[in-house]
Amino acid sequence: MALIVVGALVVGATGLAALSATASPVAAGTIALRSANPVTLAVIGDVPYGTAQEATVGDLVTAVNNDPKVRQVVHVGDFKSGSTTCSDARFAAARTTFGSFADPLVYTPGDNEWTDCHRVNNGAYNPLERLAAVRSTFFAEPGATIGGRPMRVESQRELVENVRWIQSRVAFATLHVVGSNNGLNPWTGLGFKTPTPEQTAEVNARIAERTADFAGEVLLLQGDTHEYVADNPLGLDNFTRIVVHGETLPFEYLRLTINPRGPDLFSWERVQVPQP
Repeated sequence: MALIVVGALVVGATGLAALSATASPVAAGTIALRSANPVTLAVIGDVPYGTAQEATVGDLVTAVNNDPKVRQVVHVGDFKSGSTTCSDARFAAARTTFGSFADPLVYTPGDNEWTDCHRVNNGAYNPLERLAAVRSTFFAEPGATIGGRPMRVESQRELVENVRWIQSRVAFATLHVVGSNNGLNPWTGLGFKTPTPEQTAEVNARIAERTADFAGEVLLLQGDTHEYVADNPLGLDNFTRIVVHGETLPFEYLRLTINPRGPDLFSWERVQVPQP
């Protein structure tokens, strides 16, 4: 079995090590685990980013809805920029946008939605109050996706935004991991201006050890840095990271295909949405 972890952080998902050993919410031998049918997803993040994208995000939705290959949509976080207000109205608008996708949409929060809302230009909100608003707006029914075709997922009991499901012999998991740059913000109180080698080693150890022990392939999807990247920062044979493009126009989504019967389990291409 392979594992896809969807997160919204620069380096990756701190919970990967725990999930890689227990990421099968259905028993072996069930239809979900046996199915070898390919599935294609549209992966987006850092969108809509700023007022220009908010005004035209319908173009992205239409393009994804008209893509005959796409059957699911995943948003890896940051549905607003880091300098716009965290208002209820903006949250409601994003929820409406998500609901306009024809296919089921799975969303995992980014830092712009709540962690950074204490900033004056964000409205000087209490971040924890905004986190509660994110949960009530986007996860009012735990285990249910957003979008036109509902899909059931398994949600974590209290952290309802963390979900997992199995499809095409692949275990999917969204992990809500934000704040302090995954532990890589410099220790300024100790006089450091950049992450120390010990910090970097600690962050990598959360992911690398369990991934190395995992028998299948691991694909990490993330946003936050806005520029497309496909690499292997851990240097492991079974690991791939993709950072989806975001923030700037024209809109773009990642068309990701999982095919258990193909020569490559994971394949993907960047799809740019033409501007009117």
